[in-house]
Amino acid sequence: MSDDRVFAKCAWRLIPFMGLLYLANYPQGERALRCAAASSHALRARRLVRRCDADRLRNHGAAQRIADYPTLVPQVDADGNDRGGVSSLSLLVPLGTYTGWNTRAAGHSEGDACDLTGSFIPFPKSDADARSNGDPRKAIQTRYPSVQAYDTQVDAAVRTLVSQGFMLADDEQPAVAQLKTQAHSSGLLGQ
Repeated sequence: MSDDRVFAKCAWRLIPFMGLLYLANYPQGERALRCAAASSHALRARRLVRRCDADRLRNHGAAQRIADYPTLVPQVDADGNDRGGVSSLSLLVPLGTYTGWNTRAAGHSEGDACDLTGSFIPFPKSDADARSNGDPRKAIQTRYPSVQAYDTQVDAAVRTLVSQGFMLADDEQPAVAQLKTQAHSSGLLGQ
């Protein structure tokens, strides 16, 4: 039996994911695995999958909408950072907006969601930068007039986390040192 006929009898399809092809099994289970092993050429397999999908559509009709699948997102504060839960030290004394999502770059499905790959959008350095870019977030110079002002707020925030039981006292100094080192080397804080 030719590969075409073997694949056409299988109820399976290959799903591309991160450069790999995963097998999605339908009712015939193990038989589908044998069918997938019968062809090692992905392009040929994709053509056969399209043919199988077209046959399934002809025989069973188009997919029907059963229910809505809502996408829920957290509320954000004035800085664009997620609200609710226990805030980390970097969110209590932020230098920008932290997101749990990102969008794809040009040449890679530009504009589509790149879930689970977060991003950091720094605050404008000065009020003039904020105005010129139309950024409604408060500028870093307004939040932290000096490096010492930033360090003071970090120290106060970590004491709050420890007193509320959200951070162990043993973790206080390493967390503060790491955050201050990152902030001071970022070039975002004034002198």
